[in-house]
Amino acid sequence: MAGAGDVLEGILDRIRAATGGSVLVVDDDEFVRDFVGGALRAEGYAVAAAPDAGAALDLLWASWEHQPDVILLDLLLPAVDGRGFTDLYRQLPVRHAPIVLMSALDELEQIAAETGAAAGLRKPFDLDVLLATVARYARPDPSQPPPEA
Repeated sequence: MAGAGDVLEGILDRIRAATGGSVLVVDDDEFVRDFVGGALRAEGYAVAAAPDAGAALDLLWASWEHQPDVILLDLLLPAVDGRGFTDLYRQLPVRHAPIVLMSALDELEQIAAETGAAAGLRKPFDLDVLLATVARYARPDPSQPPPEA
């Protein structure tokens, strides 16, 4: 009999096969989480969302065998910001997804480079730019290497 982990793995494999992959959206603004999540779901992505770094890390740890294909991360989060999340995430013994930082800060590109993020997405962002950025980094086949930033 299959365990819960096997069942979840099977479900995620079917989702990935039928969609463009999976995305974790981490933003303390509920409107942004709902808007981005809705837009990505409409494009066929499986989406999980978290309001802060702690909740995101809990999700990632709880499903350590089933990591998202890309993480959209708000830079200015309460308590632990995007930089802190990135540091903590890279310490988890999991397959690390490309991180796309989201922020209105002028220093976004510099911070993305300093943190090793794959890209930066300036807020407010155009929906087409968001979708193109996610499509670039989301990988339905996790055995394939991520694209170069």
